[in-house]
Amino acid sequence: MRLRFRWTALLAGLMLVSACAPAASGPAPRDRTVISEEELTALPGGMNAFEAVQRLRPFWLNVRANRSFNATTAEVLVYQGDMRLGSADNLRNIRVSEVRRLEYFDPAQAVARLPGIGNSRPAGAIIVRMRAG
Repeated sequence: MRLRFRWTALLAGLMLVSACAPAASGPAPRDRTVISEEELTALPGGMNAFEAVQRLRPFWLNVRANRSFNATTAEVLVYQGDMRLGSADNLRNIRVSEVRRLEYFDPAQAVARLPGIGNSRPAGAIIVRMRAG
């Protein structure tokens, strides 16, 4: 009986110590919906925005299978500010050195927040924020 009490007390003590311990400090978690200017400047020179997304957030380019028989294939849309550029292939025409940041909207956010989508159902949207000047 005493042995069981000691183990219970030891376990309770360990749980208390771990609950009171300070959180581990380390690098801040990366935002999955943004590619920051710092991340872009760390890339090798000469890259285009499509290559940057492929390297840093490849899941942005994933298109889920369409479950409807009569619907058209969904695609990831690209916007520069509020202007629709087209599909993700348009990122190949934008040099990383010209980009300040890239943002990703999931399909629901894209439909709710971006102009020109209408009744289409995109697989998501990538918004390009250009450097000034």
